[in-house]
Amino acid sequence: MSLRRAALTREISAEPPSEFLIFAPGENHTSKGTYIFDAAAAQSVMAQAQKCGVDYMIDLDHLVIKPDTARTDATDARGWFRVELRADGSLWAVGVSWTLDGARRLRERTQRYVSPLFTHDDAGRIRELLNVALVAMPATFDAQPLVAASRNAPGSALHTLSLMLASQISRRTKKHGS
Repeated sequence: MSLRRAALTREISAEPPSEFLIFAPGENHTSKGTYIFDAAAAQSVMAQAQKCGVDYMIDLDHLVIKPDTARTDATDARGWFRVELRADGSLWAVGVSWTLDGARRLRERTQRYVSPLFTHDDAGRIRELLNVALVAMPATFDAQPLVAASRNAPGSALHTLSLMLASQISRRTKKHGS
């Protein structure tokens, strides 16, 4: 197996993350405004999570709240998680379990980001987390992908090495008639 194929196979079979950041402490800037996740927001979100007592759903592109969709799988989960407040004041999804479709979408990079659905007060302070969606284009600025860009992407060091090795193997094969 070529180095290029081995790298691609290794990357595709990588497991989706078991945890990810939902809200950073302080201001969270989005294309829809700036939202605050501070001690008051954390207390409100965690109280609601405890009150509900169930795992949160990961949906696809917020389809669960779009009633006009023609998709039959619009309300299907792509994963499940619990929330955890970290010492730095950030909110994380933990114990994430992905459905087969959710994991496939991450491996194939049809969606790479998450987008939280939440309520907030008039000042922009987050009050309640409703769910998180897998999306291709997040509204949150500087969102980190759940699946990193390919290490073998054109222009990467691994891609260049792969092309060089493939070229050398091809030349040797032609030279020796194999």
